[in-house]
Parts: sequence; C-alpha cells; structure tokens
Amino acid sequence: KTEDGREDDNDAKAGPSTHTGGPDPSLASDDNGAQSAEDLEAPIIPKSVGSSSGELPLVFVLGMPKCGTTSLHQALQYAGWTSVHWALDHSLAFKECGANTRLRTSGYLADERLIAKLIWRARQEGLPPLANLPKDVNAVAEMNGLYWESWEEWKVWGFFPQMSMLKDLFSSYPDARFILNVRDPVRWVASVGKHNDMRLRLVVADLPGLPSGVGRSDWQLVEWVENHHKRVKEEAAASGVKLLVFDVEKQGAAELGEFLGRPVKWEKHNASRNEEEEEEEESSPGYKKTQHNTTTAGTTAKQSFELCRTQLF
Repeated sequence: KTEDGREDDNDAKAGPSTHTGGPDPSLASDDNGAQSAEDLEAPIIPKSVGSSSGELPLVFVLGMPKCGTTSLHQALQYAGWTSVHWALDHSLAFKECGANTRLRTSGYLADERLIAKLIWRARQEGLPPLANLPKDVNAVAEMNGLYWESWEEWKVWGFFPQMSMLKDLFSSYPDARFILNVRDPVRWVASVGKHNDMRLRLVVADLPGLPSGVGRSDWQLVEWVENHHKRVKEEAAASGVKLLVFDVEKQGAAELGEFLGRPVKWEKHNASRNEEEEEEEESSPGYKKTQHNTTTAGTTAKQSFELCRTQLF
C-alpha cells in the first residue's frame, strides 16, 4: 500500500524475489556476522528540497542497469550531488579485494552496501525509501540489485525499487527530480549479455513483469523494459512529479543540465568492451582469489555460471 493507504497492484509485490522459497534472505546475517556500531549509519530521512531552499533537490534514476547509469552517476557528482550507484563504497579497498564481485556472486556485505537491500529494508521498517542510506546522499543513480544466494539451488536475490516501489518514491519525494534513462532496447539487451552474468541473474530471479525463467529470449527482455518505461511515464504524469525521459545514446549535457538546473559534464562510460560498473571487477587484483573463495562443493562460481548458462540458453 502507498502511504495514504491505497493498494498499488504493482507495488504490492513488495519483497525481494528469489528463484525458490525459504527464509527471507534480507533477514539473514552476512558472512561477517553482527556489524559494529561504528560501521553503521544512523537511519536518516532525506527530505525533498524545494527550489526556494537553495539546496539541491533529490534525484532518482529510474531506468535499467546498463543504460547509462554510470555516466549519470558521474554527471551528478560533477554537478555537486552526492550520488550513489548500485552499492555503497566505504573505501577503495573494496575494489582491490574484489568485494563487489563477491557481492554479486554471493551477497557479500549486501545488508550494508547494496542500495536495493537498504531501500527494501526501509520499506519493511515502515520508513521512507532512503531512510537507511547515508545522510548526505541526495542522488541515486542505480538502485536495483541482483546477487546469487545459491549457485547450486539457482537462487538469485533480486529487487528493483524503481519497479516495486515506484509509487512510494513519487509519494515520498514529490519535489525530487526523476530521470528515466532509456536507450535502444536491442542494444540494451546486447549490453546486458556482455556484462558478467547479469543476463543469467535476470533470468533466474523473479522480478515484477519478469518471472523466473523468463528472459531467455531477447524479445522477452525488450518487452519487459518497454513496459517499465511506459509505466514510469504514466505514473509520473498521474503523480505530477518532474520527470525527464533521457536517451543516453542521443542526448547529453544540454538536456540533462536544463532539467537539473545546473551545468553537468556528460561522458559515456562503459560503452566499450571495458566494462567498469561497480559490479564488474574481473580485472581487479583480488578477482582470482575471490573466485576460489566462492567455491561450493568443489565447483567454482565460474564453473557454476557456465553450467547454469548452458542449461538455460
């Protein structure tokens, strides 16, 4: 239900979805056990800021991963926003030791770092969506999350707040700026297929409009993303929020800067073979060690991935 008590048919699918049933993964402790008090941010509630305050408004990116989210993240940071993208980075050591790859392949520190998990937990606690994020965050460039809970059981934790909590975002932050990042859907599917195992995770997870097992065919993913775009436009118009439909392949700094009300620097990231999303770290020094550490029953994560991909595709 929305804050005013109305039932939201799409938002009713509140919890994160996995391929199989069982205990709620968000309630399970992570590999490190309890977190120390100094490692946790006190829950905060970012406010929606009107232009008269002189402060930056909140910004939410509502499109899909592999659709210019890194470029938007960089553009927002350049323009002065404190933007987060996919997962919180507490220090550069995370990338050096392969923590992002471990998050993707096993959920390592997801309860502390994954934006989707923090937003989902806030909803379960009856708090506004951004309540569990650091207090200085005023832009979310990518909010969805997908990670493997079990390779052997084919369980993927998946949650897309821009789908499951769309109306909540609009009603909680009516003065925010919302960006629907789009691109050619066929090119988007191709990009997803090249980005580590994202395509496989989308197929295995159970997401709104994309049940587990759906997404093997390109047209299924194209239809899924096009339906999401249509819904965002319709709900934004009904809610009266400020929405920019931003084509990351055709538009740039002029359109984005005009919408945000300040100059931005627009550069395309991850458009080549050198994928650099927060999730991607195969070239990092700790990757091979991480791959070995994710072994289950004598099977490495890479071997499990190849097995799953062979059977699915």
